[in-house]
Amino acid sequence: MPTLYRHCQCSLLLLVCCFSSTLIAAEVIYTWIDNDGLVHYSQQAPSDDIQFTKIYNDDIEPAKSGFIAPKQKQLSRQDQQAITEAQALLIKNKDANQARALCESAQHKQQLLTSYSRLTVADPATGEQVELSDTQRKADLAVQQERIRLYCTK
Repeated sequence: MPTLYRHCQCSLLLLVCCFSSTLIAAEVIYTWIDNDGLVHYSQQAPSDDIQFTKIYNDDIEPAKSGFIAPKQKQLSRQDQQAITEAQALLIKNKDANQARALCESAQHKQQLLTSYSRLTVADPATGEQVELSDTQRKADLAVQQERIRLYCTK
């Protein structure tokens, strides 16, 4: 029994030594640039004739992980208009039924916006029915007129 205990102690001591030696060796990183301009990183020092820099693990900031969405380029009004017209033309050429449905929907919404003085819409935050303001009505009417121009003409 004592030999088994002694064997476990030796194994544990050996394991601790292995881990501690790799941790100590991993604390310094050497970096240098060769004649071709290539940057090298190593845990072993380069030969004496090469100028190098020591970097310590404690000084290295970990890289931030995650995704940062690229900022979208702000398009001019003319560019936005050209893209919208190209998309509408594509829809009209590829799917006449969809273009006709978009045209009819825009005409119907335009008729509603011009015919009734009090319209209600669902508030996106609460879901409650709120009255459509004049500013919203004018903006919606402009959108429907643009859709009619894009999808109802041949």
